Amino acid sequence: MDPYEELTTTVRQLRCEHSHPCQPPEGTLFEPGPCKHCGTPWVVTTAQGMSEPLRAELAKLLESAAWWTKTRGMADRHALNVARVINGKTALR
Repeated sequence: MDPYEELTTTVRQLRCEHSHPCQPPEGTLFEPGPCKHCGTPWVVTTAQGMSEPLRAELAKLLESAAWWTKTRGMADRHALNVARVINGKTALR
């Protein structure tokens, strides 16, 4: 996934009002399936545990970084690391 896609995916996840199915075959009560709207896994959603104001500010920051990445052709390394940590991935060094 290129940096622009990674940043915009994270923005969608931050702005999404998640809806995780907990009925088979999509998921169970103890292990809900991915969000019906954005596809974010349950584990990532629960790990985020952020307040709405923080989610909104992070979404604005990452949206700006995504625009910069698309316009200039290079990603802001710090914003990309924030996006990767939110998505449960390892940050770049």
